This record gives sequence, structure tokens and C-alpha cells, in this order.
Amino acid sequence: MTNAPLPMTRARWTVLAVGLPVALGMIALGTRAWVFGAVNSLANLNAITRSVRFSAPAGTRAVHLTVSNGDLTYHTGPGAQITGHGTLRGSLAAPSFRRQLSATGLTLSSWCRAPVGTCDASFRVTGPAGVSTDLDDSFGQLDTSGLRGDVTLSSNSGNINATDLTGTVRLNDSFGDISVTRVSGPVTMTSNSGNIAAFGVTGDVQISDSFGDVSFTGLSAADVRYTGRSGNISIVFRTVPRHVRISDSFGNVSLVLPPGSASYLVATRNQFGSTNVSVPRSPAAQNTITVSNNSGNIAIMRSAP
Repeated sequence: MTNAPLPMTRARWTVLAVGLPVALGMIALGTRAWVFGAVNSLANLNAITRSVRFSAPAGTRAVHLTVSNGDLTYHTGPGAQITGHGTLRGSLAAPSFRRQLSATGLTLSSWCRAPVGTCDASFRVTGPAGVSTDLDDSFGQLDTSGLRGDVTLSSNSGNINATDLTGTVRLNDSFGDISVTRVSGPVTMTSNSGNIAAFGVTGDVQISDSFGDVSFTGLSAADVRYTGRSGNISIVFRTVPRHVRISDSFGNVSLVLPPGSASYLVATRNQFGSTNVSVPRSPAAQNTITVSNNSGNIAIMRSAP
């Protein structure tokens, strides 16, 4: 016995008319994704590497270096020029490279020549010591150490890693993380959504980070100022601070003061979160701590002796 075919009613014709284009669209998208993945994989098998070398005179008082696309490792040396080399790797064709020297400094630019596959660049640069340093790496990672004087490090979406900086330090990173170790001098750190981590900073600190977390360990600073929105902030002090001002909206605030008999004039404002203050307090104390929050928790304590 055979089953008779179901009659094509108006409702069935409507379902077919609506469903068929959707099904065909999903098949087309799947096929396109498969083709793109296959082409991308084949392109990566044919990556081409190119090496470049460059040099440029440095300013008598400052080094200004901009990298438009690529990782940057920067150190100082005995010479009076900016020297370096780069490795560029791209699928099907090596990325293009341009070195441009202007009144504002040296700019290193690289860009892809193939629409698919791998495309990356990395630069190792040496500049003269004893001058101010201004490094700007738009989309790559920036690594540096041993800089002295007036130091400015900037990035857009890459991470910044810096060690052993001495002088007036400014760190700006919109979407990448900032990590610093052993910094001596006043420090200004600005970020939008990246995390900030610091160890062994000696000097006044000013921090602005809208959505990232901030963590300081071993901080020796007389004046500390922080402004944030939803990130957590944790500071472990090595020495007694003179003035601390923290303003956050939705993150947790944790301040750990050094052991000892120092007293503090503490003022807190917290709308919905909990507040726990366990340090010696005195209305006549010269060491002031002001913390305001909206819905995050506040904890101010001393570390164990």
C-alpha cells in the first residue's frame, strides 16, 4: 500500500516560499565560509618573510618613534642614532614597508599586500640613551626597559610591557593591557578597557581606567589618584601614603596599608556595596584616604607585620 502525496495547500506553499530562500542562504554562507577557510589555509602555507634594516638621526633631546602596525621592542644604546631591523611576514607576498622621517620623528609603516592569510611585523629598535623617549605603537605590542628621563609609551590595542623606568612616566593604552615593573618617578597611566598591573613603583601615581582592572603591588607613593567606572582596583602599599583618592562606580576597591602605628583620616561613600575599614583612624591624621563607590565593595586594611 502506498501513501498518497499530501496536497499542496496554501499554507504549505507559504512555508516553502519562506523556507527555501532561508535554506539556500544558509547553504551559501556555509559554502563561502568553507571556501574562505580553505583559501586562508593554503595562503598560510605560502607565507613569505622579508627582513628590513633602517637607521635615522635622533633628536638631540628626544626620540619620537611611531610604529603603525607591528610589535616593537625598544632599548637604548651607546650610539647617537636610531637603528633597528624588522621582520615582516605575509601570505603570498611579503608586507610592504616604509620608513619616514619628519620633524615629528621617525615613523615605521607596514601593510599587507594579500587579502587573505598571515600578515604581521615585528621591529627591534635601539635609540640613544640620556634623552626623552616617546614611543607610539598603534596596534602591536610594545616592550621596553631601562628608559630614563621623560618617558611616554602609547598604544591603541596592543599591550605595553615596561621594566626599569626612571623619570616622569606616561603610559597610554586604549584597549590593551599595561604591565610595569620597577618604576621610579611620577607615573600617569590611562586606559579604556585594558587591565593595569604594576610592581615596585616608587613615585606619585595617577590612574584612569574605565573598564579594566588595576593591580599595584609594592607601591611607594605619597599621592595616589584613581578614577574608574566598572573595574576593580587593588593596591598593596610598601610605605605609608600621604593622600589617596579613589573614585569608582561598580568595581571593588581593596587598599592594603603597611603594618605599623600610622593613623589615617578615612572618608568613604558607598551606595550599595559593603565597606570594611580596619586601619587606625584619627580625625587629626595627616594621612588621608578618600574612597567613593556606587555598588562595589570597599576594603581598607593593614598587611600582617
